[in-house]
Amino acid sequence: MNWFQPPRPLLPQLIERHGRWRAARPALIAGDQRLSWAEFERATAQMANGLGALGMERGARIAVLMDNSLECALVLFGILRSGCVAVPLNTSITDQAVAGMIEDAGARAIFASGRHCARIDALVSVSAPPLRIGHDAPSGAWLELMPWYGAQPETLPSVEVEPDDLCNIIYSSGTTGTPKGIVHSHACRLAWATELALVLRYRSDCVTLCSLGLFSNISWVAMLATVLVGGTIVVMEAFDAPAAVALIERERITHGTFVPLQLERLLDLESFKGSRVASLDTVMCCGSSLPIAVKREFPSRTGCQLIELYGLTEGVCTILAPEDFEAKIASVGKPFLGTDIKVLDEKDREVPSGVTGEIVHAPGGECLADCRACLPSRGQVCWQLGTHDRGVRHVGRADGKPLGWRHIIHVASFMSRISVR
Repeated sequence: MNWFQPPRPLLPQLIERHGRWRAARPALIAGDQRLSWAEFERATAQMANGLGALGMERGARIAVLMDNSLECALVLFGILRSGCVAVPLNTSITDQAVAGMIEDAGARAIFASGRHCARIDALVSVSAPPLRIGHDAPSGAWLELMPWYGAQPETLPSVEVEPDDLCNIIYSSGTTGTPKGIVHSHACRLAWATELALVLRYRSDCVTLCSLGLFSNISWVAMLATVLVGGTIVVMEAFDAPAAVALIERERITHGTFVPLQLERLLDLESFKGSRVASLDTVMCCGSSLPIAVKREFPSRTGCQLIELYGLTEGVCTILAPEDFEAKIASVGKPFLGTDIKVLDEKDREVPSGVTGEIVHAPGGECLADCRACLPSRGQVCWQLGTHDRGVRHVGRADGKPLGWRHIIHVASFMSRISVR
């Protein structure tokens, strides 16, 4: 018998449902600004409807060059609900890099804030999209964000987002020399949110601190997992350790995503302890190697669970869970749900435990992104990092069909520290 399989709600649909069923619960906080789920749903619907009115149809790439703010979060989720593709850009990169990414992604519009509007104005003759929407824009060439979106209807966006529709393009940090655009579909992002919410222990009453740039995939992990469970996102304009402690205490932060340097700065503060941080439940750290001393001290000082994540924006991750800290504290843990990996030698033979090799992952899996569509070389070549000299090595054409296990890209320290048993 063939049973009817109802479609899983994607993240845009979950926002709409949270707006109905979790209406009064807080969804988004930035400084003194607070939006309930009902208000967040209406605001992102307005963003989506506004993009549709400007002729941005499903699949149009929309660049975002904005500092952290409530408005930036609304723009990103409004793009997702519109069926367009969000292309968040690192605000600290050079103007030349911004121009290259805008051109590479084929962006048809851009949102920018404050000083970044002037940066885009300087690129108009080169590659800036003709449609520009600015928050506190200095010139009249921009649509001003708040009046524009405030005039849009709050009705449910008419576009039907499908699982295979593109959700976002995230540009990597460029460990292979030139950043590449990594494409996630809506189905992929839902799988990311679901699996990471499980392994990072998110729950419906979570209050999640986002202190890194909202362009970062680390921040997207936190935001998407929080949206999935209907929790609260707290956006910090820029990280400052004393301000972060005050924010944790005031908003009763339960979850957060950090890089090692941030945890070290927090631990340097005498005030980072006791009742001021008692609300912390689970914190994830990633981005670079986490010193063992920090792994031991942070949970001891706070009483919260610390989870170390190693992985790629493309979707291959390992997790060092709190229950594995004592036995495997020097490792980066085990593959998370939906991921399978092996460590192979130069002849593609699996190596025994403790031997350094090259990490490969199994093909398939909903969390795996397509890292080919926006390679700077237009999808012609893919690369991997060698394990002995950290050099870049060519492994074949990215547009060929993968056979068996697929090579991934990462630094040798990851390859030597993986815990496969």
